[in-house]
Amino acid sequence: MLLCLQRRSITLVLALAFLAPVLAHSHLLNMTEATLRVERNGLVDISLDIDLSRSMATAEDYFALASSLEQSQGSPLWQRIGEAMKVENGGQRVPLTFMGAERVKKYTLEDFLDPLVWPKVRLRYASQQRLAPQDFALDVTFTSTFFFEEPIALAMKSERHQRRINRWLVTDQKSPVLSGENKVMATEEPVTMASVFPMIRNGFEHVLPGGVDHLLFLVGLSWLIVGIKRLIAVVSIFTIAHCVSLLAASFRLVEIDSLPIELGILGTIAWLGLRLLKARRLSTTGEAQDLTRNAPGYGTIFSFGLVHGLGFSNAFLALDITENIVIQLIAFNAGVEFAQIVFITLLATLFSWLRGHSNRLSSVPMVIGWLLILAPLIWAGMLLTYVVKA
Repeated sequence: MLLCLQRRSITLVLALAFLAPVLAHSHLLNMTEATLRVERNGLVDISLDIDLSRSMATAEDYFALASSLEQSQGSPLWQRIGEAMKVENGGQRVPLTFMGAERVKKYTLEDFLDPLVWPKVRLRYASQQRLAPQDFALDVTFTSTFFFEEPIALAMKSERHQRRINRWLVTDQKSPVLSGENKVMATEEPVTMASVFPMIRNGFEHVLPGGVDHLLFLVGLSWLIVGIKRLIAVVSIFTIAHCVSLLAASFRLVEIDSLPIELGILGTIAWLGLRLLKARRLSTTGEAQDLTRNAPGYGTIFSFGLVHGLGFSNAFLALDITENIVIQLIAFNAGVEFAQIVFITLLATLFSWLRGHSNRLSSVPMVIGWLLILAPLIWAGMLLTYVVKA
């Protein structure tokens, strides 16, 4: 009976370990990435990292186009894409001219045939007229004729004013207004619950159900920490830490590439898995005091919280950031914390019941421990493979 239970546990661990990275891979959506930049000389520059699969009959046709971007065969498509982007300055359309195309990365034909790889092409457009450096109010709309991948991750920047707005858009949705010093933002509104609630919702959804990595971390933490008071104290320290790094990253005091952050988060999860396996024998005998000694200390939790906060910042900066960034930060973080409370409450209830039935479910710590080790390893392997292929 025990051997059968262990086999089932191993099967469950492997299944969950493979499933978790697949779910987390949803963060790597095949979205269109657009950057609008107002240069210091007043010209408007737009670059698009875009998957053109929908406009191609076959993957081979797409590969052929991507391999000969310097030729003119793509000109009708480039013009069509340019016309589908409506850039306006104070309500007046800004004409765009196609400037060039290049491959984002060195793809092979196998990449174009692989359903899990989405080759992209970088297109660049620019305005012919210069904007007054202190007197512009730009917005962008990707019209319904822009039939490529959604959502569209838009970043709007002004080089002269060091100003940046981020937004995820769908077709026919107007972006926020990027303005010069003498222009009032046309879309600026007073802070209300109607404008704050979307940030709370986005913060909540980033954890539940979207934050698979963060949820795995909370699973390990909740099993290792015995006692509701200590669990609350640990989660509070973790919360304070990721608030600090989220704030620093949002104001660009700290800028780190997403890959090291993702790998760091996965490392914290695997570390908890190792600690859990070390404490497995103690947890099955119910020696709560000894089990707690195997839990991470407050300093470790604080450092882990800093790493996870940098991960939250990537999600936050992809949202509609306006002049009310502090209020938006608070709202986003409130959503994250509410999701954490809901999840930890459910976990504490479940784990309390499991510990009361440890004579029948002694393999639970092993299942959780191996899941927290294998899932991050598989996930990290997927990320590194993606980078190497690129």
